[in-house]
Amino acid sequence: MTINCKSLKARVRWLNLFQKLKHMKSIDIAKDIAYLCKKNGHEFNNTKIQKLLYLFVGFCLINNVNDIYTIDESPKLWPYGPVFPKVHKKYDSIKDHNGTEIISVSDEKTKKILEETVKKWGNISAGRLSAWSHMENSPWDLLVKEGAKWNTEIDLDYIKVYFARMVENVI
Repeated sequence: MTINCKSLKARVRWLNLFQKLKHMKSIDIAKDIAYLCKKNGHEFNNTKIQKLLYLFVGFCLINNVNDIYTIDESPKLWPYGPVFPKVHKKYDSIKDHNGTEIISVSDEKTKKILEETVKKWGNISAGRLSAWSHMENSPWDLLVKEGAKWNTEIDLDYIKVYFARMVENVI
């Protein structure tokens, strides 16, 4: 039996790349946000978790955390701003999560972005965060003005451009 070494090497490289690809899970990130809100004494509800998750994604994008592109869902256009539908649906399990450490990310830079996002923005009310996400020329606002239908995915590149120009970085 003859083994094609080039083919085998290509398969091994592909397998290694595939194993390295970690999909970030929005629900796990939301659980970490709830944990950090509790740890920092910030009240939270579904809307606040949604907006803090949106902020975290934006800060990851402008800080070149490329793993954020593997997140299992992108924010969608909903009437009250950007929403991650899986997180919205599973909010009860998220709010009751009794975490004692961050579980969704492993590298220090991404942990720092998550911690600083909650530290800086977590004391702002859900209503104010929702209003902020609707600001003039935000990705949400632009899609609404374009006539996009509710539940349209908000492109991560729109978010990156907006955050780079309009939002003070957390790190």
